[in-house]
Amino acid sequence: MTLLQDILSPEIKLVQEDLGLDNSRFKYSTPIEFINELKALNDLQRYPFFFINSMLVDYDLQSKNDKIINVGEIVIATKSLPGWSSEERDAKSFKPILIPFLERFLERLTFNKNLSVLKEGKIKLHYFYGKQGLYGGDGNIFNDSVDAIQLLNFQFRLSNNKQCKK
Repeated sequence: MTLLQDILSPEIKLVQEDLGLDNSRFKYSTPIEFINELKALNDLQRYPFFFINSMLVDYDLQSKNDKIINVGEIVIATKSLPGWSSEERDAKSFKPILIPFLERFLERLTFNKNLSVLKEGKIKLHYFYGKQGLYGGDGNIFNDSVDAIQLLNFQFRLSNNKQCKK
């Protein structure tokens, strides 16, 4: 079985290269595992990041050729400062980093022969996401201030596009 992270990891690397974000991270894991990993890194190694909450991913294996993957939460985030106004967040986080990352990610999937967006869910822009963390205010000890885009309840189609032999 092909795993979602095996397809998305190289796509995210291409997005990172396209946007010149060589220090960004991709992670498919539980929120607690990811938070613990982030705490062990310095600021330059942490952000921006693309995180898939593995606890909210399920595969529908009913079809032989296509699999439906339901993804409950994806977070794209970058470091911010608590005192920034919404205008500063737009100018320093959302417009130069987060929105281009999201747009390029979705665009990359239109060219992927194995994975496509079947159904877009909700997209939430979080100004100052840091105190809530990735799993709610009481669920972790994520201390950094970040601005984030959260993708909720997306569905992907994983196709078995094997080339025909001549």
